[in-house]
Amino acid sequence: GDHGEEFLEHGRMFHGQSVYGELTNVPLILWGPGFIPRGIEIGQTVQTIDLMPTIVEASGAPYPRQMGSREIFPMAGASLMPALRGEKTPARTLYFEHEGNRGVREGRYKLTALRGEPWRLYDISADRTEIQDLLLTALGDAFAAWTGRDELLVDLEGHGREDLFEGVDLSRTV
Repeated sequence: GDHGEEFLEHGRMFHGQSVYGELTNVPLILWGPGFIPRGIEIGQTVQTIDLMPTIVEASGAPYPRQMGSREIFPMAGASLMPALRGEKTPARTLYFEHEGNRGVREGRYKLTALRGEPWRLYDISADRTEIQDLLLTALGDAFAAWTGRDELLVDLEGHGREDLFEGVDLSRTV
């Protein structure tokens, strides 16, 4: 598949409404006898746009520059063949957008903004479920240092959970 599904993990259902991991973290399985080695698993994050360069390299086919009189856009993405051969590949920054929901993934960090909502920063290596907004936490820590208080009550309104349970206070302490 090209996407996952949401089941209220972030207060939304189905797909296309966010860029959280439950939608974007989908396994990619490739099969190609004679082209792709068996049993290879790569841990790097890839994108659907990487399929075309991978297929072109695996097949040895040239990528056309034009079709008839029409110029063809240059190929985008990066071939996965070096990674499938066990070669070290350079780290990449990944950018994505869907229906106004957008994000950037670089190394262990993922920066996201849902349509009409503020940016949020997550440390994916420590928080695969994308719950702990590091920007909000940093703001809370700075406020706590400034006021000398150990706790700051933060209202999560606008963070996708306020409609999850009617009448339940979903505020939390940072």
